[in-house]
Amino acid sequence: MEQKLYKRKEELLTRTSEIFGVTNAISETFFKPKKMSLTVTKNTPDTIEFIKGNITNGNLIILPWNTNGYIINGDKHFFTHSTPFEKGEIYIQNASSLLPTLSLDPKTGETILDMCAAPGGKTINISNSTNNQANIYVNDENNTRIQSMKKMFELYGIKINSYFSQPAQYLSKHLPLEYFDKILIDAPCSGEGLINIDDIKTLGYWSTKKIKRLNGLQKSIIAEGYKLLKPGGILVYSTCTLAPEENELVINWAIDNFKDLTIEKIEIKSNIENATNGITKWRDKELSKELTKCLRVIPNEYMEAFFVCKLKKVNIKNN
Repeated sequence: MEQKLYKRKEELLTRTSEIFGVTNAISETFFKPKKMSLTVTKNTPDTIEFIKGNITNGNLIILPWNTNGYIINGDKHFFTHSTPFEKGEIYIQNASSLLPTLSLDPKTGETILDMCAAPGGKTINISNSTNNQANIYVNDENNTRIQSMKKMFELYGIKINSYFSQPAQYLSKHLPLEYFDKILIDAPCSGEGLINIDDIKTLGYWSTKKIKRLNGLQKSIIAEGYKLLKPGGILVYSTCTLAPEENELVINWAIDNFKDLTIEKIEIKSNIENATNGITKWRDKELSKELTKCLRVIPNEYMEAFFVCKLKKVNIKNN
């Protein structure tokens, strides 16, 4: 089994070096553990002072592209055992996980669907961005995760319009078509951004066979999101993986099959030093040049590998 895992490691590093045009030695650094980050969810006086104090003592560093995000420069457990965390006044996640919501740009009063919501951090980000004034619908096919999110959202004071526990690829059977202003699909993926290359066991859940299987599921989910999205609406698709089969190839398929879907520019990309464009060729397959508008995160010490694409359903009737 161990020999099989080492073979997977070499395969993963070779694939990554192909994507980014680097050596295997450089690509190996992509899979090292990352520092976590936090966001403030409730601006109470005590939490504001808590944040200021930890910036002063060097435990927190302000994210250069998000003033409500802070890199944890010390022990994560200090923050997970803090009073603000216990009160639901700060939320801890990797900085890359902030990008889908920033790209979605949710607004007060909008009707928004998080199709694959667990563990719930991105839903919290949506609520924060709208001052808890959006109509948020949450779905996850696992009911146990739904119940966990309900408890967490209660702690954080997040208002949810409705919960659903359905496979995302069949959600249109339970929700009205062309109903949502904005949809977030943080798709099930092979999770390459979460692999720790120094712990060979973390490769036990990764394989190219799994990537191919997930590609089909991801296409089904994005097709379902398309049905539920209003004309003129925005859909953001994201993964925490590097695999082009789960990223650009899914988006390329979507814009080929849904002619009124267009890839939109992600404004925040220009502010992130380690962000790069989506690729337009994978091995022998040429892809749409529009994919350069997508955002890829080149992992660094505090950001996991991530892919984000912003799609608009063009309102043909008004064009």
